[in-house]
Amino acid sequence: RCILCTRCVRFCDEIAGESQLEVKNRGEHSEITTFPGQELDSAYSGNVVDICPVGALTNRDFRFRTRVWLLQTAGGVCPECERGCTVRVDTYENSVRRLKPEHNPKVNNWWMCDHGRTAHVPYLEDRAEAPAGPVDGKRRVMPAADAIEAAHQALRAAGRGERIAVVVTPWLTNEDAFLVGQLLGGALHGAAVYMGGRAAGEGDDVLVRPDKNPNRKGVEAVLGALGIQPRPLSELTGRDVVTALVLGDQHDVAPGFGDALAGIEHRVVCGTAMGGLWKAATVFLPTRTPFEKDGSTTNFEGVVQRLQRAVKAAGTCKSEGWYALQLARSMGMDIGYASPGEVFEDLARTVPAF
Repeated sequence: RCILCTRCVRFCDEIAGESQLEVKNRGEHSEITTFPGQELDSAYSGNVVDICPVGALTNRDFRFRTRVWLLQTAGGVCPECERGCTVRVDTYENSVRRLKPEHNPKVNNWWMCDHGRTAHVPYLEDRAEAPAGPVDGKRRVMPAADAIEAAHQALRAAGRGERIAVVVTPWLTNEDAFLVGQLLGGALHGAAVYMGGRAAGEGDDVLVRPDKNPNRKGVEAVLGALGIQPRPLSELTGRDVVTALVLGDQHDVAPGFGDALAGIEHRVVCGTAMGGLWKAATVFLPTRTPFEKDGSTTNFEGVVQRLQRAVKAAGTCKSEGWYALQLARSMGMDIGYASPGEVFEDLARTVPAF
């Protein structure tokens, strides 16, 4: 199919900054190929598939697996770093099949990195879909209403706010952060608040940022406007803490976090995966992935983008903000919203950054 337009060669040279493709056998036998003994292993190699005008280059992870005319599409934001590339989420049979970049000159232009293209893969396995709580001294699967009541009782058992530790995450949407902030400023006033999230990694001069969390700027702006200043997660020791409320399971910034959590009597965890935090929880509330939510995020430059729900939530999974709302109501707070859109309208009136 190749018509030797050399778009892929020029992309590697001019955008990715890695000259990994060339034209060999100049003349009537010309071919696009890699240099001898080399592979096309750039962090941005997937973009050559997008820009190929005739489909000569295809993606190994997607080709021959789903007919493209069967796909459904939603708008989204890549969650793999604070750049927050604007993406198109293609789904089939309620499953995310691929992510592709959407043009946004303020954020990512036409491109995205290869790592971002596989952001949906970790959510395809080991999903935690059922709420669980204590029954006769053991943790058992239970209805969502019962699990929320168990979480309420665990928070009540702490008594004073100072004996409660709340771990927030920069993976919250702005709307979820606003609901969590209202809970922290009301029923859980005085609780110690910590900011978790993924540890910093490597960045580059194209798109990838060192901060591997999608909404740190947005969450900090929302909580800060509500008078909440989270401490670093490394400061959580577990001393004098009776109940911990952990939002999200993308927390790997503090090596001693697991030990500190193990020393706390009641551990309420809102997460997506059956990992270490799922095992440690005394009460578990299953949450939605970034592809199962409506809402908005803010990238490191302050650009606010909306994400659409691309697939239906697994099991009884809800967002962290929904659980915060239910806990606030169970503790006597009179707040209520019908949709993420209503939350954002109130957020925009309350937080100057929006």
